[in-house]
Amino acid sequence: MNVLVFTSNSLRHLSLLAKLERAGHRVWAYVEVPASGPRHTPAYWARVAKAEREVFPEAGWDNCRINVIPMGAASEHARIPDPAPERVVVFGSSYLRGVLADRLIELGAINLHAGVAPQYRGAACNFWAQYDGHWDLVGATIHLLGRGLDSGPILDTVTGSPFIDDPWLRSMQVLHTAQQILVADLPQRELHTTEQDGDELIRYSRAADFTPAVAEEFLHRYAPEVALHA
Repeated sequence: MNVLVFTSNSLRHLSLLAKLERAGHRVWAYVEVPASGPRHTPAYWARVAKAEREVFPEAGWDNCRINVIPMGAASEHARIPDPAPERVVVFGSSYLRGVLADRLIELGAINLHAGVAPQYRGAACNFWAQYDGHWDLVGATIHLLGRGLDSGPILDTVTGSPFIDDPWLRSMQVLHTAQQILVADLPQRELHTTEQDGDELIRYSRAADFTPAVAEEFLHRYAPEVALHA
């Protein structure tokens, strides 16, 4: 099956490309690369990277066609291959809009959202679910791409293991599981969906909401030994 993917460049994103190729799909991907530069609260991001390395195998592939573009550039620069792909998958890309988004919706693009929707939509949703004390809403949502952010009809919801206490590890592990489910179900001819209920929304988060103060508070809660030396 020909699969077009819109994603980013972290190990968890590249691991999805490797899974798709290992499943026998022919993959064409637009990989967005964020601008370089130091992030605030490096001790927090070190925990993210540690969990990611632990959960995701080293990404590797032989035949993926990868187009590297700056973060946020997909809507202006990405092109749909001709003939059109049989499936389109979006995971961790910037917000897709305009003519490209319209075409992807026509093609029935599938989004892998790192969070449980409709309760949590936007950026860093699993972080905010844990920050808010909703550990049962740490998960991933596989849904059709819609015109609103993370609001399309749901195909599947995966929740994190209650036996993993580490918040970073729990978030990564559920994404790994969701990727496996997405890849396994991708060849299905009919996609059965459930509409989202917007009244269930708990938090719509933006990247700007994740401030140094919030990150440090989270570290003090769940990794005090790290926070003391940060």
